[in-house]
Amino acid sequence: MTRMATLCLAVSLLLSACKVEPAPEDLDGLAHWFWQHLDDEDSAALQEGAVNLYAALDGASFEGPLYGTISTLSIEELGLVGHGDESNAEVYGVILANDMDCSTAGLEYQIYSPDQAEMHPSTYVSYDRVYTTDRDAYEARENDWLEWQSRYVVEGLGANYSATINGGLRYVADLDDHEYGGPVLVARGVLDEPAPFGDSDTRGIFQDYQLEIYFPMDTDRTMHVYAVWREMVYLSSATFGDGNVQDFTLEGLYAWDEDAMDYCGVGP
Repeated sequence: MTRMATLCLAVSLLLSACKVEPAPEDLDGLAHWFWQHLDDEDSAALQEGAVNLYAALDGASFEGPLYGTISTLSIEELGLVGHGDESNAEVYGVILANDMDCSTAGLEYQIYSPDQAEMHPSTYVSYDRVYTTDRDAYEARENDWLEWQSRYVVEGLGANYSATINGGLRYVADLDDHEYGGPVLVARGVLDEPAPFGDSDTRGIFQDYQLEIYFPMDTDRTMHVYAVWREMVYLSSATFGDGNVQDFTLEGLYAWDEDAMDYCGVGP
Protein backbone atom coordinates (compact mmCIF):
# COMPACT_ATOMS: atom_id res chain seq x y z
CA MET A 1 0.00 0.00 0.00
CA THR A 2 1.36 3.44 -0.91
CA ARG A 3 1.76 6.29 1.55
CA MET A 4 -1.15 8.05 -0.12
CA ALA A 5 -3.39 5.00 0.20
CA THR A 6 -2.32 4.51 3.82
CA LEU A 7 -3.15 8.13 4.64
CA CYS A 8 -6.48 7.79 2.88
CA LEU A 9 -7.31 4.70 4.93
CA ALA A 10 -6.36 6.41 8.19
CA VAL A 11 -8.55 9.41 7.46
CA SER A 12 -11.43 7.16 6.41
CA LEU A 13 -11.40 5.52 9.83
CA LEU A 14 -12.09 8.92 11.33
CA LEU A 15 -14.39 10.41 8.73
CA SER A 16 -15.96 7.21 7.30
CA ALA A 17 -15.04 8.31 3.79
CA CYS A 18 -12.02 9.37 1.79
CA LYS A 19 -12.80 11.47 -1.23
CA VAL A 20 -10.29 11.44 -4.09
CA GLU A 21 -10.10 14.70 -6.02
CA PRO A 22 -11.08 14.48 -9.70
CA ALA A 23 -8.30 13.79 -12.18
CA PRO A 24 -6.78 16.92 -13.75
CA GLU A 25 -7.33 17.75 -17.41
CA ASP A 26 -3.87 19.01 -18.43
CA LEU A 27 -0.90 16.93 -19.56
CA ASP A 28 1.43 18.01 -16.75
CA GLY A 29 -1.14 17.38 -14.06
CA LEU A 30 -2.07 14.00 -15.51
CA ALA A 31 1.55 12.81 -15.54
CA HIS A 32 1.67 13.49 -11.81
CA TRP A 33 -1.79 11.94 -11.31
CA PHE A 34 -0.69 8.63 -12.79
CA TRP A 35 2.50 8.66 -10.72
CA GLN A 36 0.51 9.29 -7.54
CA HIS A 37 -2.19 6.68 -8.20
CA LEU A 38 -0.34 3.84 -9.92
CA ASP A 39 -0.26 1.76 -6.73
CA ASP A 40 -3.89 2.36 -5.75
CA GLU A 41 -5.65 -0.92 -5.02
CA ASP A 42 -8.67 0.27 -7.01
CA SER A 43 -7.85 1.21 -10.61
CA ALA A 44 -10.69 3.77 -10.85
CA ALA A 45 -8.31 6.76 -10.61
CA LEU A 46 -6.15 5.37 -13.42
CA GLN A 47 -9.22 4.78 -15.57
CA GLU A 48 -10.41 8.35 -14.98
CA GLY A 49 -6.94 9.68 -15.72
CA ALA A 50 -6.75 7.72 -18.98
CA VAL A 51 -10.03 9.17 -20.25
CA ASN A 52 -8.84 12.70 -19.37
CA LEU A 53 -5.46 12.06 -21.01
CA TYR A 54 -7.19 10.99 -24.20
CA ALA A 55 -9.18 14.24 -24.19
CA ALA A 56 -6.13 16.38 -23.31
CA LEU A 57 -4.37 15.10 -26.44
CA ASP A 58 -7.38 15.69 -28.72
CA GLY A 59 -8.42 12.06 -28.86
CA ALA A 60 -8.33 10.20 -32.16
CA SER A 61 -7.27 13.34 -34.06
CA PHE A 62 -3.88 13.54 -32.32
CA GLU A 63 -0.79 13.09 -34.46
CA GLY A 64 2.61 12.95 -32.80
CA PRO A 65 5.23 13.14 -31.77
CA LEU A 66 4.70 15.88 -29.20
CA TYR A 67 7.71 16.86 -27.08
CA GLY A 68 7.48 18.91 -23.92
CA THR A 69 8.64 19.57 -20.39
CA ILE A 70 6.74 18.90 -17.18
CA SER A 71 7.12 20.02 -13.57
CA THR A 72 9.40 18.02 -11.31
CA LEU A 73 8.26 15.34 -8.89
CA SER A 74 7.70 16.59 -5.36
CA ILE A 75 9.53 15.11 -2.37
CA GLU A 76 6.24 13.42 -1.43
CA GLU A 77 6.01 11.86 -4.90
CA LEU A 78 9.60 10.62 -4.64
CA GLY A 79 8.59 9.07 -1.33
CA LEU A 80 5.99 6.92 -3.07
CA VAL A 81 8.86 4.91 -4.60
CA GLY A 82 11.16 5.02 -1.58
CA HIS A 83 13.25 8.05 -2.61
CA GLY A 84 11.76 10.71 -0.35
CA ASP A 85 15.11 11.41 1.32
CA GLU A 86 16.66 12.64 -1.93
CA SER A 87 16.62 16.21 -3.19
CA ASN A 88 14.51 17.09 -6.23
CA ALA A 89 16.33 20.37 -6.84
CA GLU A 90 18.13 19.09 -9.96
CA VAL A 91 15.41 16.71 -11.18
CA TYR A 92 13.83 17.91 -14.43
CA GLY A 93 10.91 16.41 -16.32
CA VAL A 94 10.27 15.80 -20.03
CA ILE A 95 7.37 14.14 -21.78
CA LEU A 96 6.71 12.49 -25.14
CA ALA A 97 3.26 11.82 -26.55
CA ASN A 98 3.16 9.70 -29.68
CA ASP A 99 0.57 7.77 -31.68
CA MET A 100 1.58 4.27 -32.75
CA ASP A 101 -0.06 2.20 -35.48
CA CYS A 102 -0.46 -0.89 -33.31
CA SER A 103 -3.09 -1.93 -30.79
CA THR A 104 -2.39 -1.53 -27.10
CA ALA A 105 -2.61 -5.30 -26.70
CA GLY A 106 -0.17 -5.68 -29.59
CA LEU A 107 2.41 -3.59 -27.73
CA GLU A 108 2.01 -5.15 -24.30
CA TYR A 109 4.62 -7.91 -24.57
CA GLN A 110 7.27 -5.45 -25.69
CA ILE A 111 6.97 -3.60 -22.39
CA TYR A 112 7.71 -6.59 -20.19
CA SER A 113 9.70 -8.83 -22.53
CA PRO A 114 13.22 -9.80 -21.38
CA ASP A 115 14.47 -9.34 -24.98
CA GLN A 116 14.83 -5.57 -24.80
CA ALA A 117 18.30 -5.46 -26.40
CA GLU A 118 17.02 -7.39 -29.41
CA MET A 119 13.88 -5.28 -29.77
CA HIS A 120 15.65 -1.96 -29.21
CA PRO A 121 19.20 -2.28 -30.54
CA SER A 122 19.50 1.49 -30.98
CA THR A 123 19.03 1.93 -27.21
CA TYR A 124 20.81 -0.95 -25.44
CA VAL A 125 24.14 -2.71 -25.82
CA SER A 126 23.00 -5.41 -23.40
CA TYR A 127 19.96 -5.96 -21.23
CA ASP A 128 19.17 -8.46 -18.48
CA ARG A 129 15.75 -8.60 -16.80
CA VAL A 130 14.78 -10.69 -13.76
CA TYR A 131 11.10 -10.88 -12.81
CA THR A 132 10.39 -10.32 -9.13
CA THR A 133 6.71 -11.28 -9.31
CA ASP A 134 4.96 -14.17 -11.06
CA ARG A 135 5.04 -13.64 -14.82
CA ASP A 136 2.76 -16.62 -15.49
CA ALA A 137 0.12 -15.21 -13.16
CA TYR A 138 0.27 -11.86 -14.93
CA GLU A 139 -0.06 -13.40 -18.39
CA ALA A 140 -3.00 -15.47 -17.15
CA ARG A 141 -4.64 -12.24 -15.86
CA GLU A 142 -4.59 -13.62 -12.33
CA ASN A 143 -2.51 -10.58 -11.27
CA ASP A 144 -2.71 -7.14 -12.82
CA TRP A 145 0.88 -6.29 -11.80
CA LEU A 146 4.17 -7.64 -13.12
CA GLU A 147 7.44 -6.40 -11.59
CA TRP A 148 11.11 -6.87 -12.43
CA GLN A 149 14.65 -5.62 -11.96
CA SER A 150 16.68 -4.83 -15.07
CA ARG A 151 20.36 -4.18 -15.59
CA TYR A 152 21.40 -2.72 -18.91
CA VAL A 153 24.38 -1.13 -20.64
CA VAL A 154 24.22 1.95 -22.85
CA GLU A 155 27.04 3.35 -24.96
CA GLY A 156 26.70 6.85 -26.33
CA LEU A 157 28.69 9.98 -27.06
CA GLY A 158 30.59 10.44 -23.81
CA ALA A 159 27.88 8.67 -21.83
CA ASN A 160 28.74 5.00 -21.45
CA TYR A 161 27.03 3.60 -18.37
CA SER A 162 25.45 0.61 -16.68
CA ALA A 163 22.14 1.07 -14.88
CA THR A 164 19.89 -0.99 -12.63
CA ILE A 165 16.17 -0.22 -12.85
CA ASN A 166 13.31 -1.46 -10.69
CA GLY A 167 10.35 -1.65 -13.03
CA GLY A 168 6.78 -2.78 -13.28
CA LEU A 169 3.71 -2.90 -15.48
CA ARG A 170 0.07 -2.61 -14.46
CA TYR A 171 -2.78 -3.87 -16.64
CA VAL A 172 -5.88 -1.70 -16.30
CA ALA A 173 -9.12 -3.28 -17.45
CA ASP A 174 -11.30 -1.85 -20.20
CA LEU A 175 -12.69 1.66 -19.75
CA ASP A 176 -16.46 2.03 -19.67
CA ASP A 177 -16.24 5.73 -20.58
CA HIS A 178 -13.87 5.33 -23.52
CA GLU A 179 -14.97 4.57 -27.08
CA TYR A 180 -12.32 1.91 -27.65
CA GLY A 181 -12.45 0.25 -24.24
CA GLY A 182 -8.94 -0.86 -23.36
CA PRO A 183 -6.74 -2.20 -22.05
CA VAL A 184 -4.74 0.66 -20.61
CA LEU A 185 -1.17 -0.21 -19.63
CA VAL A 186 0.90 1.82 -17.17
CA ALA A 187 4.60 1.11 -16.64
CA ARG A 188 7.05 2.59 -14.15
CA GLY A 189 10.82 2.45 -13.83
CA VAL A 190 13.02 3.78 -11.01
CA LEU A 191 16.81 3.92 -11.05
CA ASP A 192 18.06 1.74 -8.20
CA GLU A 193 21.36 3.57 -7.69
CA PRO A 194 23.37 6.27 -9.50
CA ALA A 195 24.75 5.28 -12.89
CA PRO A 196 28.08 7.09 -13.47
CA PHE A 197 29.40 7.70 -16.95
CA GLY A 198 32.50 5.54 -17.21
CA ASP A 199 34.65 6.02 -14.11
CA SER A 200 33.56 9.62 -13.52
CA ASP A 201 32.56 10.78 -10.04
CA THR A 202 30.76 13.86 -11.29
CA ARG A 203 29.05 12.82 -14.54
CA GLY A 204 26.20 10.38 -14.82
CA ILE A 205 22.54 9.74 -14.11
CA PHE A 206 21.95 10.26 -10.40
CA GLN A 207 18.15 9.95 -10.25
CA ASP A 208 15.77 8.60 -12.88
CA TYR A 209 12.01 8.11 -12.68
CA GLN A 210 10.08 6.92 -15.72
CA LEU A 211 6.37 6.55 -16.40
CA GLU A 212 4.69 5.16 -19.50
CA ILE A 213 0.99 5.13 -20.33
CA TYR A 214 -0.49 3.25 -23.27
CA PHE A 215 -4.14 3.60 -24.20
CA PRO A 216 -6.18 2.86 -27.33
CA MET A 217 -6.97 5.53 -29.90
CA ASP A 218 -8.61 2.97 -32.20
CA THR A 219 -8.70 -0.80 -32.53
CA ASP A 220 -5.22 -0.76 -34.11
CA ARG A 221 -3.78 2.55 -32.87
CA THR A 222 -2.26 3.41 -29.49
CA MET A 223 -1.34 6.61 -27.70
CA HIS A 224 1.99 6.28 -25.89
CA VAL A 225 2.77 8.89 -23.25
CA TYR A 226 6.28 8.66 -21.84
CA ALA A 227 7.36 10.89 -18.93
CA VAL A 228 10.92 10.98 -17.58
CA TRP A 229 12.08 12.86 -14.51
CA ARG A 230 15.86 12.81 -14.29
CA GLU A 231 18.87 14.25 -12.50
CA MET A 232 21.82 13.95 -14.86
CA VAL A 233 25.13 15.65 -15.48
CA TYR A 234 26.19 15.08 -19.07
CA LEU A 235 29.02 17.59 -19.06
CA SER A 236 30.01 20.12 -16.43
CA SER A 237 28.11 22.71 -18.48
CA ALA A 238 25.22 20.48 -19.55
CA THR A 239 22.74 18.88 -17.15
CA PHE A 240 19.28 17.46 -17.70
CA GLY A 241 17.96 20.97 -17.22
CA ASP A 242 19.56 21.95 -20.53
CA GLY A 243 17.16 22.08 -23.47
CA ASN A 244 19.55 20.38 -25.88
CA VAL A 245 20.03 17.46 -23.49
CA GLN A 246 16.27 17.18 -23.06
CA ASP A 247 15.71 17.19 -26.83
CA PHE A 248 18.33 14.47 -27.27
CA THR A 249 16.56 12.35 -24.65
CA LEU A 250 13.15 12.87 -26.25
CA GLU A 251 14.55 11.82 -29.62
CA GLY A 252 15.75 8.63 -27.94
CA LEU A 253 12.29 7.96 -26.53
CA TYR A 254 10.80 8.43 -29.99
CA ALA A 255 13.39 6.02 -31.43
CA TRP A 256 12.15 3.42 -28.92
CA ASP A 257 8.68 3.76 -30.42
CA GLU A 258 10.05 3.43 -33.93
CA ASP A 259 11.84 0.19 -32.99
CA ALA A 260 8.68 -1.06 -31.31
CA MET A 261 6.68 -0.97 -34.52
CA ASP A 262 8.83 -3.79 -35.92
CA TYR A 263 7.44 -6.05 -33.19
CA CYS A 264 3.78 -5.06 -33.23
CA GLY A 265 1.70 -8.07 -32.22
CA VAL A 266 4.64 -10.18 -31.01
CA GLY A 267 3.73 -12.15 -27.89
CA PRO A 268 5.39 -14.47 -25.36
